[in-house]
Amino acid sequence: MAGTFQMAIIACDVLEDEVNHFAGQHEHVARLEFFEMGLHDQPNRLREVLQECIDTCEADERIDTVVLVYGLCGKGTEGLRTRRCKLVIPRAHDCVTLFLGSAKQYLDLHQNCSGCYTYTPGWCRGGRTPGRARFTRLKEEYTEQFGEESADYLIDVEKEALAKYKTGLWVDLGLAPDRDKLKEQARRDIAGMGWEFRDIAGDARLLRDLLSGDWTGERFCVAEPGQVLTATTDDRVIIAEAPVDEPSS
Repeated sequence: MAGTFQMAIIACDVLEDEVNHFAGQHEHVARLEFFEMGLHDQPNRLREVLQECIDTCEADERIDTVVLVYGLCGKGTEGLRTRRCKLVIPRAHDCVTLFLGSAKQYLDLHQNCSGCYTYTPGWCRGGRTPGRARFTRLKEEYTEQFGEESADYLIDVEKEALAKYKTGLWVDLGLAPDRDKLKEQARRDIAGMGWEFRDIAGDARLLRDLLSGDWTGERFCVAEPGQVLTATTDDRVIIAEAPVDEPSS
């Protein structure tokens, strides 16, 4: 990106280590906000929280660009907009693309390994990946909400939904300080699921360029003030367009 600019970064804490690493390399990062990964379970709530944060960032006169370290995330980012600043988001369905380095790598993964479930350091640390920690957390949550019998039933439904997976795929960028511990946790959880363990190297280029301001090509959606983020059904994933109730200029 030519010229000087001041950026606010809004990110999911599943990428906290990675974002802190790259954001710390740039003087143009004026503000950094993280939100907890559990918001992905409630896309409408995620959208509300992110829009509130965008509005807060825009009230900071230093900021002229807001960067979202999210993907489409179950359409939790659809409908977001700025009024004064540029809004930038990678063209990605979810954060796995940011670990793999490109939408092409993401597509190739899903075409060549349709039975793969991806494990990353942040998801493992948060107990969000299939394994003992996740099922223990879900059992406690469901028991509190619905009672023990219903909790057991819901856990069984969860496990049935995972029956299509055969492989647990570990991918990371080598930046999490506890990566070795988390990788071994993932290995145990994957074995406990009866799946094959695979390990592939991540690629930091997409995240690095997102945070540096190199938004060239078709990798990123750059929305101008007033435009709205909209999901697509093609390879673009996310586009910026005028709101339906406002005429385009």
